[in-house]
Amino acid sequence: MKPTLSENNQTQSLQTALFKLQKLSSKDFLDQFEETVQRLFGDPNSPIHTKLLSKENYLTLLKAGLMSTRIPEKYGGRKQNTAETLTVNKIASQYSLPLSLLIGINGALFFDNIQKFGSQALQEKVFKDFGTKPTSGAFLMTEPAFGTNATHMETSAEKLPTGDFKIEGTKHWQGLSGVFDWCLIAVREKINGLLSKNISFFAYENANGGVDMEKKLLPSGLALIQYGRNKINTILPAGQKLNVGTRELLNMLHSSRLQFPAMGLGAIEDTLNRTIAHTKHRLVQDGSLFEKDETQAKLFKIQAWKTITQGLFDFVNKNVDLLGKNSPLGFLANSVKALASDYTHAAATLSQKLYGAQGCDKNHEAQRAVADSYPFTIFEGENSVLYDQIGKMVRTASNKTVFEFFKNHEYTKDIANQFKDLLNFSFDPKKFSQRRRVLMGQITARLISFQFLKELSKTGLV
Repeated sequence: MKPTLSENNQTQSLQTALFKLQKLSSKDFLDQFEETVQRLFGDPNSPIHTKLLSKENYLTLLKAGLMSTRIPEKYGGRKQNTAETLTVNKIASQYSLPLSLLIGINGALFFDNIQKFGSQALQEKVFKDFGTKPTSGAFLMTEPAFGTNATHMETSAEKLPTGDFKIEGTKHWQGLSGVFDWCLIAVREKINGLLSKNISFFAYENANGGVDMEKKLLPSGLALIQYGRNKINTILPAGQKLNVGTRELLNMLHSSRLQFPAMGLGAIEDTLNRTIAHTKHRLVQDGSLFEKDETQAKLFKIQAWKTITQGLFDFVNKNVDLLGKNSPLGFLANSVKALASDYTHAAATLSQKLYGAQGCDKNHEAQRAVADSYPFTIFEGENSVLYDQIGKMVRTASNKTVFEFFKNHEYTKDIANQFKDLLNFSFDPKKFSQRRRVLMGQITARLISFQFLKELSKTGLV
């Protein structure tokens, strides 16, 4: 079928806009992007916050650079760097946390991994497609019976005599279900008819057919994004298999988790600004709500969480290549993801208390912030699971204390002395209960954040 005149104009318009963005300075590019996001999402009462993002608005955002930091230059993207990528995400989350998640699904989980692990032929096919229409990409990993325990997933890939692969299984809670153009499907390879431990990923294009949303799922927030349960029964060519094993899977997850401080920082900043404005205008008894001591204490907490998240953001911005080899960064990635999402949700919840009854209306911005932020504590590993994993990494040798571990770790060595008395104990990891490992993980993540905050203070930003 030939493209219509309207589709041709759309294609030319998107391509023209993308290549124009390449010529802008970083400041001008980010300013222009923020102007577009503010125009679309700046009104908290706009219906755009309560329904799926339309194709028209998605195209408008793409023209403004929503995915420009995720696309190679030769296909219309900007020269990729961590600073612009994180800042685009931060700007989006200031106006719409679900929009920043949309960036994460499309960018961190799909386009970035096509670049890292796809063949040149696959990359050319995907990114040329992006240049000709407003393309979206999803990430199909979680299954009804296997969430965090991905190594036991049941979706299978069996090699056929033709060299193609038959993919079968069920995935659920995938963002962009029913609307994506492309997706990555996580599978375990079948060898001699049995599921092996080998994890692989295949790129699926809607034109292939065989991935069908059998049920819409309705999260309490994140109205911009459609979720669903997907039945998979398709045959894909070998060229759409990514060069991925267990190490590369960790790279995928760590690279994505490292971007959570950007989402969190923008959202907490918005929460703080909204809450201050509300309390200053809310009159109670002999003055404004803002003047009350208890209000000041709540605002101070939100400000503290924002500052700590700024420290996480700043460290990732300066020290991480999001397209690099990030599989060894589990200690860091788990810590910043869990802390940033915990603080984002905590800030929204505390803010909602200051709105009283009106903040409980499901369409109120305070309630939306709570509903939108909670899933971030579950995405890509529920936070207590991540804290447990961090706790397992804290090891004490014979006759050594926890303090000595942190004193010698690169992410805590500059702050450990300040907590020496509290950390002057040892433990046997084999006798540590899961609950205590989670607590150790929470302690560890906070120590890491204190060191990053100390580094941030040297810049004059706090």
